[in-house]
Amino acid sequence: MTPTEEKAQEKAKELILKYNRLVYPYFGSSMLTNDTDEDVILQNSKECAVILCNETIDALNSVKGMAKIHKVKFWKRVKEILEDGDNKEV
Repeated sequence: MTPTEEKAQEKAKELILKYNRLVYPYFGSSMLTNDTDEDVILQNSKECAVILCNETIDALNSVKGMAKIHKVKFWKRVKEILEDGDNKEV
């Protein structure tokens, strides 16, 4: 794994952890019993992080210059990691 790939993995994990405490943790009637669902938390956190990635990519695309290319590629990779349904590590 390249250093950039490692940084993208770390950023994806960091974003999920930041959103974990902010997202809706219930599924169906689990709110009535106050039973949180870890899968729901993970999915909702990933969705929030993907939205952030999209907004960051859009913002970077409005910037001129060559330096943005690497940043856009990085954020696209973070988004791919988050959207990978088979990736249970994130």
